[in-house]
Amino acid sequence: EGIDEEEFRKAKADHERRSEGPKKRTKWVLSADQISFLSDNLKFPPTDDSFKFEWNSLAGSGPSLKAEVLAICSPGGFVETAQPGDLVGVIFDKTNFYAET
Repeated sequence: EGIDEEEFRKAKADHERRSEGPKKRTKWVLSADQISFLSDNLKFPPTDDSFKFEWNSLAGSGPSLKAEVLAICSPGGFVETAQPGDLVGVIFDKTNFYAET
């Protein structure tokens, strides 16, 4: 079970095509109130990020990771769905990414 290089190239080209246009970047992070709501009201545990230590950056590979979407958050609050172009944060139960600050 490996990477389908041809499908990867097609997906990358499609992404690059759709990404053309104004390069407006917006940085947004969860507020302290939103984080408290997740942990205190919804009883979400902190995201398990231990998987980031299993990635081999020299080889560019690591184990597959299946994560569950726990919540979707927009600057205006938590939402049930999002549309293409919406600014949202997705809260997972686990991740293999390092947190950005």
